[in-house]
Amino acid sequence: MSDLITVDVKGIGQLKLNMEAFQKELVMGLEAVLQPAAEDVRKEIVNQAPEDTGFMKKHVDVVMTRNADNMKAYIGPNHTAVYPPKGQKSKGEPAVKVAKILEFGRRGIAVRDVWEYLTGKKAGQKRKKPLKKKYKTRLGGNAFITRAWESRKASVEQKIRSGVAALIARFRATS
Repeated sequence: MSDLITVDVKGIGQLKLNMEAFQKELVMGLEAVLQPAAEDVRKEIVNQAPEDTGFMKKHVDVVMTRNADNMKAYIGPNHTAVYPPKGQKSKGEPAVKVAKILEFGRRGIAVRDVWEYLTGKKAGQKRKKPLKKKYKTRLGGNAFITRAWESRKASVEQKIRSGVAALIARFRATS
């Protein structure tokens, strides 16, 4: 029988600490790349958003999320923002719900219902400021979020690619 071979490896603890620090630095670097790219899309959504009261434009946010496997940027209406009530019977609507109706439209909805939804007033009541023409005639969606993404998609992809390439180059230089 042969003798057992013993190998003593030193520095495993330090290697583990270095890898943890590298992971934290990598996550922070990726966030620093993704955040400005997402902010460009947010600005374009604000520019494309239909405006009646300006509430939607004021409540478009970027929310970064991450877990062990991925990192995401949610770009869109604030989930906690609620359109203020515009009538005695109106309770206010979440900005997300209004954005979905504005983006995709609603099947089988009457112009009267859209007017009541957006103003909180019954059809036939006078309104101080008339609704913009696109609200009166457009029952389909406005697709402002889709248009904003499509107009910025190429530049966002380029910013992310160049940012990740710079991050990789930085890590290669330090290792």
